[in-house]
Amino acid sequence: MGFLDSIKQGAGKVTFEADRMLRLNRVESAMGALKKNLEAQELDLGRAAFQLFKQNLLQIPALEGRFAQMVPLEKEIEEKRIEADRIRAEAAPQPVAPALYGHVCLNCKISLPIGAMFCPRCGGAATDVLPPAAAGRSCSRCSTAVSSDALFCPKCGSRVESEPSKAADSNAPAGGGESFRYATDGDTRLSPEPPALYCPTCRTQLPPDAIFCGSCGRPLSS
Repeated sequence: MGFLDSIKQGAGKVTFEADRMLRLNRVESAMGALKKNLEAQELDLGRAAFQLFKQNLLQIPALEGRFAQMVPLEKEIEEKRIEADRIRAEAAPQPVAPALYGHVCLNCKISLPIGAMFCPRCGGAATDVLPPAAAGRSCSRCSTAVSSDALFCPKCGSRVESEPSKAADSNAPAGGGESFRYATDGDTRLSPEPPALYCPTCRTQLPPDAIFCGSCGRPLSS
């Protein structure tokens, strides 16, 4: 066999192998598509049979055990779906406004139930904080601090005695210091009475120098 014959023979084998691989790939690709189609048909058939089984319309002893195992799985999937929907609907917690007055935590400044000794959030000690206008007023029975407009004690329920009336023309405070009076008719030398301050959200009347609302915690604009 000559040199040229060897080259021709080798080229023929290469051509044959290339054609063989091409035809093989085509057949395997078609076979894969048919398998996927068959699997989809089997899946649809299984689903249809499972639905008939749940409706007591299909009785195949050989498959009843398999179908019975699928029922709790389907219920568990539905429970997880409901849980996932609930998690998607969750919203970020809103920050709690600090409590300025009342029974509050000394550490994180949140409002606490009357009688609580410690904060459930941080473990800090609880205390009673009074508004400036109510400083020094307390229940005569249990000594609990009460606000200036309280009629009953928030701890023991006893009626709170009203504050003793003060002389309208008293100029000097009991503890000494600079005197201060609101202006009266005809007296222009005294400081004018500041306008009443109300919270724009809950309409609670506040001290003239309040920065936050003691009832709802809203910051007040200057």
